[in-house]
Amino acid sequence: MTHFLYREQAEEAVRLVAQPLLDSFVANNLTGGREAIHVVLIDPSSPLFEVTVGAIPEGKEYVEIARQKAFEAWREQCDTRELVRFYPHLLMDGDVLYSGGVFRHRLACGVSGLPSAWDEVIGAASIESCRAICFVNSEAVIADEDAPLFLPNSTPMAA
Repeated sequence: MTHFLYREQAEEAVRLVAQPLLDSFVANNLTGGREAIHVVLIDPSSPLFEVTVGAIPEGKEYVEIARQKAFEAWREQCDTRELVRFYPHLLMDGDVLYSGGVFRHRLACGVSGLPSAWDEVIGAASIESCRAICFVNSEAVIADEDAPLFLPNSTPMAA
């Protein structure tokens, strides 16, 4: 977690995009009849937030697959589509061979439940939504003329 991104911001970001995008994809017949996803958003230190949207069909492992996609994207610092297609030599025992793990701006998001291209859209949108929330919050601090020069609990870098 960072000063501007923690669980509450991650939850807000994912909820802003996951359900509306899923609803749109289902309404436009893009999901092959699937109507549930699991989303996992992680940063360098730990999982920030995860949620299931819709009812996962019995026997489907969306939760475990989404977690693994997020972990693989973070570990290799690239989307899992890129990992599987261009860097198969980096795959390890237990890795999944599905696209749907997204790495952007030092955040990773794994989504499972839809065709992989749509999983990727929700993952990328979740990360960009996190960044937008952080931008809004940090810009409010920057605009505050009475704000301290350094964020609380931080120390200036040595010259």
